[in-house]
Amino acid sequence: MTLYTQQVRGSEAVEDARIGPAGLITVDTDTYSLRIHDGLKPGGYKIPNEDHIAGFSTRGFMARNAQSVPGNLTAAAVSDLNEFTTAGTWVLPSLGDVPNIGDILILCATVSDVTVDAFGTNQILDQGAVVTSLSLVANELVTIAKRSATQYIVMNRY
Repeated sequence: MTLYTQQVRGSEAVEDARIGPAGLITVDTDTYSLRIHDGLKPGGYKIPNEDHIAGFSTRGFMARNAQSVPGNLTAAAVSDLNEFTTAGTWVLPSLGDVPNIGDILILCATVSDVTVDAFGTNQILDQGAVVTSLSLVANELVTIAKRSATQYIVMNRY
């Protein structure tokens, strides 16, 4: 017997108004894009489908940045895959340098003992806890987004 899973869904207007609990994934049935909710932001965070990102950027949707020397990540790291190939501590870009609420950074550790610190007084909201750094282990992938002028939010950890 085949089992099917059907996500919570609604029209674009319904999804724009929905404030879903943290971690809820919904489907916009008008645009067929996904939304990830944090329990606060109406409409959640839109994850566009391939049709929506085809002309997004002349450099493509994502670049791969090998990070081998611990230090500060720049705003150029936003929307890219940042692969940490050396143990050490990196500092996220200042949220003042990240243009938009919802802009994402993808962090991937290929080694253990990687620490990612918030810049200055910026914070990171990780599973409801406010922290100033994240520890990553080998082969861990973390997606974070700008949540406000002073706070990042961890969207996923794999």
